[in-house]
Amino acid sequence: MPRTMLLLTASAFCALSFIAAPAIAGAPAPVDAESKAGKRALLDEKVVTVRNVSRAELVNGLPLVDDDGVAIGTVQRLAGNEVIVSDGTAEYRVPFTQVYAFSKDGADHYASRTPKKRLTPEPIAAPAPAPQPQADDDWEALGPEGGPLPDDEEAEPAVPDTAPAEAPADTAAAPGT
Repeated sequence: MPRTMLLLTASAFCALSFIAAPAIAGAPAPVDAESKAGKRALLDEKVVTVRNVSRAELVNGLPLVDDDGVAIGTVQRLAGNEVIVSDGTAEYRVPFTQVYAFSKDGADHYASRTPKKRLTPEPIAAPAPAPQPQADDDWEALGPEGGPLPDDEEAEPAVPDTAPAEAPADTAAAPGT
């Protein structure tokens, strides 16, 4: 029985390989971009080249669209492996691996493979309050370590006004003991 199953499987595989061979042979060969045909194809206005992006390209204010051309918003910041994008009403977290660049009309544009309707809107985070400015007098009084400047310190007397009392003879320790 195992031999029969093995022979049937092998014969089925051979039959399928003869059927699929013409379909594979009819596929066009890839065209090299440096060839004459490749250069002519890249000049076509309908051709769009796509590439991966680097983290350095995703700067604050860069517009981002989805695959359908729907504007998602502008890049606000990178947070780990996510790109935070805002449309002014909400923030969206787009995975970095879903962002790509495409060249159209001689300019780079940036898009997400994830459609905007699948992204979850989050409320816009309020910015931290700005520190209160201090008066210039306060800044001028600070030294390098945040303390008063050496010129502003009050001079302490080097010698106290009263001389300390001499220690009793019985409590004084002799050198070497």
